Amino acid sequence: MASAESEGIFSRIGTVITKTRNFVLNTLFVIILIAIIASFFTSSGSAPVPDKGALVIDPRGILVEERTFSNPLDNLWNFNYDILEAELGEITRAIELAENDSQIEMIILDLEGLGNISLAQGDRIIDALLQFKNSEKKIASYANSYLQSHYYVSSVADELYLNPMGSLVIDGFGGSNLYFKDFLDRYGFEAHVYRVGDYKEAVEPFIRNDMSEESKEVNMRMLDKLWAGFSEKIEKHRKLESGSINRYGVGFAEELKKTRGDFARAAIENNLVDELLTWDQARVRFGDRVGFQEDESINSIDYQSYLLSQGPDISFSSDKVAVINIQGPIFLGSEGMGATSADTAIQLIREARRSEEVVAIVVRVDSPGGSAFASEMIRLELELAQIDGIPVVASFASVAASGGYWLSATSDYIFAEPNTVTGSIGVFSVLFTAEKAASNIGIQTDGIATTPFSQVDPFTKPNPQLSEALQLSVEHGYNQFVELVARGRGLGRDLVEPIAQGKVWLGTEAVENGLANDLGSLPEALNKAAELAQSENWSPLFMKKPVDPRDAFLAELLKTARVGSIVPETVKNVISLSELDELIYQVKQSSKLQALCDVCVSGLR
Repeated sequence: MASAESEGIFSRIGTVITKTRNFVLNTLFVIILIAIIASFFTSSGSAPVPDKGALVIDPRGILVEERTFSNPLDNLWNFNYDILEAELGEITRAIELAENDSQIEMIILDLEGLGNISLAQGDRIIDALLQFKNSEKKIASYANSYLQSHYYVSSVADELYLNPMGSLVIDGFGGSNLYFKDFLDRYGFEAHVYRVGDYKEAVEPFIRNDMSEESKEVNMRMLDKLWAGFSEKIEKHRKLESGSINRYGVGFAEELKKTRGDFARAAIENNLVDELLTWDQARVRFGDRVGFQEDESINSIDYQSYLLSQGPDISFSSDKVAVINIQGPIFLGSEGMGATSADTAIQLIREARRSEEVVAIVVRVDSPGGSAFASEMIRLELELAQIDGIPVVASFASVAASGGYWLSATSDYIFAEPNTVTGSIGVFSVLFTAEKAASNIGIQTDGIATTPFSQVDPFTKPNPQLSEALQLSVEHGYNQFVELVARGRGLGRDLVEPIAQGKVWLGTEAVENGLANDLGSLPEALNKAAELAQSENWSPLFMKKPVDPRDAFLAELLKTARVGSIVPETVKNVISLSELDELIYQVKQSSKLQALCDVCVSGLR
């Protein structure tokens, strides 16, 4: 009887869940349909380029090498900058096109919608802006408040404006990590760490309550050099006295005392900006230069509309240099936003090396690493291309460390940018167990096994034989890494060992140590690849992950749909639970062999 009653209860619960799910899905379908129909009536195609107008560089989201294509229905309500993505190459291409466009009179920088810009990313934008200035056109920048990284890029502007109520804080580089040893001890969890190298700090949060002296040493050395380069470039752009940026950052509290807490006034009194203006005042200033449209807005066009008006970058060159992006953590399995799936990368490399048009491959790396196995799979596919006679050139962006360096190590030529964070040649693995936590609540484990390796579970401490095997596996992985670097870079192992051990290097140091051939960005890498392929008539071919045509079509339809503003918050929360799968997957990977640079993804900025 009780069983029948239970079955009845569960049946009723199942019915409620099914009806709720159907209601939510039907509601979403109606919302999406309305948004699509509305987009047809509100969209007017690409905007015309204004005559003698301004090009507005106003990216929104996280700045990436390549935008991640995801299910368009998942992005309907994603309007926060930590979800949206802005493609770096689109920004630089728009600036390059505007240089020789007689219709574009000036550039207006509006970077407030971006997340943090890395120094390497900032340098690429700055290089394009400096080239634009060679055409004797002007650049202006406006912000209600400047983030440090936004100001770094904006400092190149001829006119730099700040809202009188705004702020410009130069807070330097630094940060902190969370350390969990006491937490794990208190609740009965244990982290079993297997690693090689004194500087592999990725495991420190699980075995320490503070940062080791070795980690502080390598991090501080790197940050000091980054800070010096950052300061010098701003001082050059703003024609400031050497050392003034450091003095401003260190003595910021004193500067605020002078202005009674007025951030904007402190900025202008130190010549960090040219003038304090409200947006309405700045709008009039810009309008006086380029004119106004009928709705009294500035005679201007945003960079994305401008790119659409210019059409795709089509070349009829017979030779192609394929560009393949390795972006974010490297994993086996499915690809998430801001991550690289080994399967996808291998597929793209394979397509490139089998193409009759592709004469060379450039692998553009912006990754702190990840799975050592996944990194090796990608490297092997690149090596197959080399065996087929196709030169491979690696181009490092902001980060190319650990697994990101692993897959690049045997390239024919490696370019790093001056502020690229690279190296971190080291391997580790972490196995978490909770035998103490279970014991604390009265749960014990016991069992039998035919070998020391047949009884492995989260509630049993690894036996000595298993720990030894895991440590040997890590050491083997590290030896593979070092031998790979030695072979790929033409160095003796005795030369690689001192610069390995998990140490992190900047791009300039990587060249000095033989980890990279030269300093340069993507254009230099493309030219070198073509040179190695002995091709004079070539064009880049940016390899993209294959997309279902139906998803691509739907994505285009929904570009202008503002569904996010009307989707109920409760529905958003329900749908966001789908992200849990990816989180669980990443947690499961922690016990596998990792080639990951933790300092590259930590709180240090």
